[in-house]
Amino acid sequence: MNNEELKKKIENIVAMAILEAEELPFVETAEYVADALIAAEIGDVKEAEAEANRYEMLYKMQSRDMALLERKVHEAEHRAKVLGRTLAIMKGKGLISGVVDDYIVQAEKELAEENSGKKKI
Repeated sequence: MNNEELKKKIENIVAMAILEAEELPFVETAEYVADALIAAEIGDVKEAEAEANRYEMLYKMQSRDMALLERKVHEAEHRAKVLGRTLAIMKGKGLISGVVDDYIVQAEKELAEENSGKKKI
């Protein structure tokens, strides 16, 4: 509902209250206006529901983002295992030697150090 529609809805409620005010005491007229505004879903309840819906949407987005992140981590781990296995096969067949072999040793050492650091935390 846009502001113009909301304004017309409130104007209609107030107009009816003015008509009833001639026949009913003030308290009953105020209750009529309050009941009419609540029935029209105008007021803090509507705003609170919108805020709750916003937080629910943010939670769902966060859950989705976490699931996507977990998927990316799983895929990265899989690629690393495949690369490691490929290098091991190539090394076993004598296809890797010299400088490349030194980098593999260095990488394995760094990964071992990182893993030992994670276990301590």
